[in-house]
Amino acid sequence: MKSAFISLILAVAAAAQTAPQAATVPVTLDHNRIIIDVYLPLPDGSQKRVRGWVDTGNADVWLNERVAKLMALQPTPDSKETEILGAKVRTFRAPKEIVVGGMKISFADVKEAKMVAADSIAPGSSAEINLPSTVLRNYDLIMDYVDRELTVAAPGQAKFTGKSAKVFVNPPNGMIQVPAKIEGHRYQLTLDLGASFSMLMGDVFETLAKDNPTWSRNTGAVGTELFWGMQEEATQHALRVPSIEYGPVTLPQ
Repeated sequence: MKSAFISLILAVAAAAQTAPQAATVPVTLDHNRIIIDVYLPLPDGSQKRVRGWVDTGNADVWLNERVAKLMALQPTPDSKETEILGAKVRTFRAPKEIVVGGMKISFADVKEAKMVAADSIAPGSSAEINLPSTVLRNYDLIMDYVDRELTVAAPGQAKFTGKSAKVFVNPPNGMIQVPAKIEGHRYQLTLDLGASFSMLMGDVFETLAKDNPTWSRNTGAVGTELFWGMQEEATQHALRVPSIEYGPVTLPQ
């Protein structure tokens, strides 16, 4: 009996040591949003594949009603029903973890999730759950847009190439701000992999539009400019900026 117990301990220890420290998975760019396959650990020990939205510009966990039911998540004691974009939303307990490419992604730092009573967590999207900044700040990330791949790794396990830059990581929410220049002026721009389009503060936008009358522009969001399909997007303005110095690289329009 003692021998069997020792063997069990060794087996568990070996499994822990061989747990994946990095995973690379295919990416779908859905309305310019990064969507990947994630696997939900279910109460019966099985897993269910759903689509997940990689969203470094959002601190909250969002999931739909189906995910909440599959994972047997419960409403928080103070949960109240609200409505966002025509869908009912309540506060639920957050999942403990999900799995990406065989690697467990911990949600330990997040206690609550926004549960949307809809097919997806955003209009026009296939995503049923997101991976927010409060979760992703605990991991190394590499987003390869050319090869449509995302690598998630334990700290220090990812192999980075290219140029580096010092950035500011907001302690409460894990959002990343990168030093940038537009037309010689310095700004701090959020690195939001979850956004479908770039955004600027209203006063910055208006100044750039006024000082550069030849830059292409339009009124009324179209295509990937449509974030949520809200009515007010029909009157919003878009401006094509020729280039942005973003950290150590220059991004053309």
